[in-house]
Amino acid sequence: MLIVVFFFAATLLFEFSNLVVTLTGPAFGVLLAFLAVIVYRIMTEEKDKRRIRDMFGKYVSPSVVDQILQSPPELGGVDKELSVFFSDIRGFTTLSENMTPQQLINHLNQYLTAMTDVILEYQGTLDKYIGDAIMCFWGAPLPQADHAILACKCALRQMQVLEKLNAGFTPDRKINIGIGINSGIMTVGNMGSLGRMNYTLTGDSVNLGARLEARTRSTIPTSSSASTPTAW
Repeated sequence: MLIVVFFFAATLLFEFSNLVVTLTGPAFGVLLAFLAVIVYRIMTEEKDKRRIRDMFGKYVSPSVVDQILQSPPELGGVDKELSVFFSDIRGFTTLSENMTPQQLINHLNQYLTAMTDVILEYQGTLDKYIGDAIMCFWGAPLPQADHAILACKCALRQMQVLEKLNAGFTPDRKINIGIGINSGIMTVGNMGSLGRMNYTLTGDSVNLGARLEARTRSTIPTSSSASTPTAW
């Protein structure tokens, strides 16, 4: 647009004032400035977007990643009221004894895939897998006013999905899980080394959520042949 305006201005000056204005030099300079801005955006802004997409694409659904790109969160450790979710397979040792390592991995991946899909469906952020355990949370990186409700709905939906999974398993491969959920002030952010970081939580409220999940081990039957999954 600037080049077009400059062209008409130079033409009018020539027609009415008999002034010859060099057009190629300024036009070439404007074009170079425009290309420099494009290159700068590709090297910085687009690089930052790719970094955020690569980072959060592992933890949240694609739609949430798009929202994060529109308003990037603070990547340092911040204190927020969040809801943390822990789940673990009950009687995993007994379950693993009935399968070869390859069968166990396939069986575990089938379970983890189904549970993770539910977490993402309810807009949760997947933190990590700890063996057969799952840790996730709500309320970050994007604020969620109903984070506690979403966590509870996710747990109930997981039990329904798990019941359908168990219907297709033999009695010795059925899965029971325990779930612990807690809401409170937690510190969330990138933790680790400069070369390898993880977007995760820490704090007393997180520890309480883990302890709640651990308590289910004494209240849930550990028999792998149980027909209906149970969680507390």
